[in-house]
Amino acid sequence: MSKLTYVIYVWNGSPERATGTLLWSSIYVPSLALGLVAGAIVALVLTEAPLKGWLAFFGSLVLSALAFGAVLGAPSQYISSMFESVGNWFFFIGSVILPVAAWGKKRAG
Repeated sequence: MSKLTYVIYVWNGSPERATGTLLWSSIYVPSLALGLVAGAIVALVLTEAPLKGWLAFFGSLVLSALAFGAVLGAPSQYISSMFESVGNWFFFIGSVILPVAAWGKKRAG
């Protein structure tokens, strides 16, 4: 269970393991929705090269995690935790959907 999932779990006061409904409604769906918004912004701002824009966006996330980890003394820990969270994967997938669609549309027409 990721740290954010655990925090939400504790906030809800449940003495048992977090339910699937709680995880979907509080972590996965919002992460996917936020990813779609981020991807839409990337696709709109960089209409000429949406995939390059997404790679720059993703690269900046990795670079910021490295910088944050360097300040706190454990860069590899922050990078690995970034990819361990299922919620983050929903965000990453959501953020790439619209740039890929825009790239495909541009390439086809």
